[in-house]
Amino acid sequence: MLLPTAYLPPISWLKQALSGEAVVIEAKEHFSKQTWRNRCRIYGGNGPIELVIPVDHTNRWRIPIDELKTSTATDWKSLHWKSIRSAYGKAPYFEYYAETIEACFRKDAPEHLLDFNEACLRSVLKLLKADIPIERTESFTPYTDNDPRLVWSEIDAENGWTFPSYYQSFADRHGFLPNLSSLDLLFHLGPDSWEYLKKITRA
Repeated sequence: MLLPTAYLPPISWLKQALSGEAVVIEAKEHFSKQTWRNRCRIYGGNGPIELVIPVDHTNRWRIPIDELKTSTATDWKSLHWKSIRSAYGKAPYFEYYAETIEACFRKDAPEHLLDFNEACLRSVLKLLKADIPIERTESFTPYTDNDPRLVWSEIDAENGWTFPSYYQSFADRHGFLPNLSSLDLLFHLGPDSWEYLKKITRA
């Protein structure tokens, strides 16, 4: 399944990724702002929170995504992990998975966005016990009709997904929020995440 990179990807991205024999990441596209490529959405006590990875575009936005570095101007890794811990610290499976996810945010984590995202994805797949290879394109693959990458061209694009509800720590305050980061699924459902993914449908 050919997909763009995504930061701790949304549940629908994970659903698509696991529907093929391998996850193939488009490594030669130009970076697109305002997409899941460098952001994820989690569920905090005050509602949804977007975590955005600052990138160092060095005055060039049209840069192949495999050349794009994350910014070192702020300690965003520490801030993101603190936000994740605050949001999910009391979730049923946080204590079981926290160590693996926290390791993604260590100071010596990969500096390139594509490498960082892949390391995070490998951690998510490890916790899911999903034995699926991750590959990268060596040249840009032109878009085709019904290309799965088009689904990820916009944040919150209406793409016909249907998400059954599941327990979320703050649903009593703000209701069920669908299609959050895959972390939301893992921390709340743990080993039952696989069964949930099977229930997601798309028109």
